Amino acid sequence: MSFENKVVIVTGSSSGIGASTAILFAREGAKVTITGRNVEKLNKVEKEIVQLTGNKPLVIAADISKEDDAMGIVIKTVSHFEKLDVLVNNPGVATYRSIFDSDYLTEFDRVVATNLRAVATLTYAAMPHLVKTKGNIVNVTGIAAVSPGGIMGHCCAAKAGFDHFSRSVASETSDFTDEDVVATAKQMPLGFMTETEEVGELILFLVFRTINFSLNRNSHQLLGLEITLGLARYVVDALRKTIACSRQTPPGQLKALKVQTLHSVLKSLWESTGEYYGAAVE
Repeated sequence: MSFENKVVIVTGSSSGIGASTAILFAREGAKVTITGRNVEKLNKVEKEIVQLTGNKPLVIAADISKEDDAMGIVIKTVSHFEKLDVLVNNPGVATYRSIFDSDYLTEFDRVVATNLRAVATLTYAAMPHLVKTKGNIVNVTGIAAVSPGGIMGHCCAAKAGFDHFSRSVASETSDFTDEDVVATAKQMPLGFMTETEEVGELILFLVFRTINFSLNRNSHQLLGLEITLGLARYVVDALRKTIACSRQTPPGQLKALKVQTLHSVLKSLWESTGEYYGAAVE
């Protein structure tokens, strides 16, 4: 493949995936901007690119968590190369923090600023230039986006947000029609929006059940993801089957039917645990 005369920004390119990606783009003829916080490592990548291709990349030492730095990467690249064809968002901050650590919120903000906010800033700055060149954005995320990792909740949250940001921007910049907006509702588990009371019933059940679950076992565990998703899927499946069998139900009666089904499912779940969910269900 050839990227001759294409202009590419690769963030986090002082090492790892970013460095390898920048080198590969340069090898295929692209004009590359490499950027990161570690100047010494950036210089090593620059040297490797020069040795491999004979062309110097644009080297920008920057902290993308700082808005001016992130915006500056795009501004300097377009000023130097006169256009932009590809943006590779490759943020890579990963740390360990417990929700009980005194500096948890400080670290949360720091990680989100790099792994999510910076991506939005760079995308925002690059978009007008990419529209002109009909260019591309590649966002590099990780397993943390879909797999919770103990004392890495802040990292997981940032990566999950990164994933959804990517999908949302992709939808916005594609040919998204009014019909697509209507069709979005049909992609929901039940094929339509649920009522606020239905969601409230589920929340009450999950919290009340878990409080008793924890107290009865002398446990300090909070509501677990698997318990939440497992029960939610069970409830959604039951509601889906009920609605599927009730397509002829008049709209005015449909809400009552859904609430009745939800109550029945939650009560059944509760009783199966040997507990009773009386106050919240009845």
